[in-house]
Amino acid sequence: MRDLGKVYMTQGIDIARKESEEFAENVDVALARFQVNDWGDISENDAKANNEDIAVSENVCGAYYTCKGKIWITTDFYSRNDYEKHVGKIPESDIRERIPVTTILWPYEH
Repeated sequence: MRDLGKVYMTQGIDIARKESEEFAENVDVALARFQVNDWGDISENDAKANNEDIAVSENVCGAYYTCKGKIWITTDFYSRNDYEKHVGKIPESDIRERIPVTTILWPYEH
């Protein structure tokens, strides 16, 4: 399983998870699939691009159908400098050049 970094969800996803146990389970399953590079319901070309991009720490996106419609899960890779500006302090033990941050969102929130 690959490192997703910090995992965030938008307010819309968070509210929907609190309203529906089934949706919360759907999101958990989608995140587990994403973590093992199962990109969900995307084209073969997009899946191939994700597999190439993840190997060099480039941004990737998966799409998954849930009981409330499609969700997206993205991982963006930040340089160390940008990570500290936008996300927070990097632990001293983390020596990676590019650090992942994963977000769960509705497609219209992108």
